[in-house]
Amino acid sequence: MSRAVSSAPVEYMFAAEAERQIAGYVEGRTADGEHLVLGMQARRFATPADARAAPILDALAACEGSQAGDGRVRVFEGTEPAVVASVEGRDVFVVRSARPVTTEGEDAGLTATESSLLPEASVNAAEEWWQAQAAAALSREPRG
Repeated sequence: MSRAVSSAPVEYMFAAEAERQIAGYVEGRTADGEHLVLGMQARRFATPADARAAPILDALAACEGSQAGDGRVRVFEGTEPAVVASVEGRDVFVVRSARPVTTEGEDAGLTATESSLLPEASVNAAEEWWQAQAAAALSREPRG
């Protein structure tokens, strides 16, 4: 499994009062050798109200297959969540299940799900893990 984290700014989020951000991805293989990829982002805002007004939430809620409620917006492809965004206090967390492709453009995702994305339980577990990791990272002062 490999991981990467980037602090490159996402401008439209900063225009909405985001103070800090962290982003990265995790890629790996299942026990059967199939590829999986998760993209993750987190942003800290000045106030909980600013977090609840983050543009990413409206953008996701406008997508076909979206479901909103309980401080979360989820966008489904079939029965699997493609993106989950949640708000906790001043923080917005986003987990995106990506469909890997070969260099020839062929689907290299999971065969166990209709969409080849991770199943909902796996995305929920990744979301819970990311919320804890990202909240801690956003609370640390950057080293320069």
